[in-house]
Amino acid sequence: FYGNIWLPEYMNLYLSLAHNDLAKMTGLLNVKYMTAEINLSVDGFELIQQFERCDECWPPFVDGPYLYENKEIMPRVYSTEKKVLIVGENLDQIYYTLILGPNYDPSSTTLARTENFNTLDIETLKQFDYIILAGVFENLKLSDSMVQTLVNENVQFIPDILGNQQNQTPEEKIAEVFSEKGDLKEIEIVDYTNNGYTLEVDEPGLIVFAEKYYMFKEDFVTSNGEMFFQCNGISSCINVKEVGTLEVEYYPEGFRKGLKYLLLTIIIILLLFFYDYGWKKLKLQKTQPRDNYNNEDDKR
Repeated sequence: FYGNIWLPEYMNLYLSLAHNDLAKMTGLLNVKYMTAEINLSVDGFELIQQFERCDECWPPFVDGPYLYENKEIMPRVYSTEKKVLIVGENLDQIYYTLILGPNYDPSSTTLARTENFNTLDIETLKQFDYIILAGVFENLKLSDSMVQTLVNENVQFIPDILGNQQNQTPEEKIAEVFSEKGDLKEIEIVDYTNNGYTLEVDEPGLIVFAEKYYMFKEDFVTSNGEMFFQCNGISSCINVKEVGTLEVEYYPEGFRKGLKYLLLTIIIILLLFFYDYGWKKLKLQKTQPRDNYNNEDDKR
């Protein structure tokens, strides 16, 4: 839950809000257990065991001695039946208000966010059941043709920009959407490597990773070439367009640069080696005929 890299979006924003619903917010990050120095009563957490105190352990809260299990934990990789996208700039307030709301259930609904419609391709946008417009319309970069394409795929806009549901306010529609229940499907991780793992995907669509991959989307590479984007708090989503195996690997920028420099160095060394070898062979060939000629003269 805590790490040694200071990420403002995580440490300053997410964790500052997590105390409002600790079980849900930590569960979104696949946190199953929590330790505490004192006996707590926190909704969604169940006391598993009280251990002996360890005076030599550091930091002190790591050893408990109270161990709790999170009953609202989400799988590491999963998909939900219902998908909602919120589009607009400066979304933190409305985004986390919806997540912390009593109607939002991450096991039923995936809630993603993006600044405008140019950041996601049309095939990914088609995967959402509802799209909430939460910014200045001109800045959303939503064209009429895109609206028609999405509507044809049964995507509903909130507010209803087509005027089909004039008897409901946007707030009422959002409450209705989040009150609907849906199914959760865990995606199996079938293999691990030193820098990644492999999933077995049996149907296309949006997949949620309880990881902060989207913050480092240039460093995490998927075998289908899709880029991660933010959803379900600070979890990450991608759109899987084909069934089968999906590989997720960690290739940080520093490693990629180092690998390029290493390959370049090896190439230069090989060129110098072959140059030196070829030069010596060429000199040998130039001197060999003269030696043979002198030998023939000696025999005469």
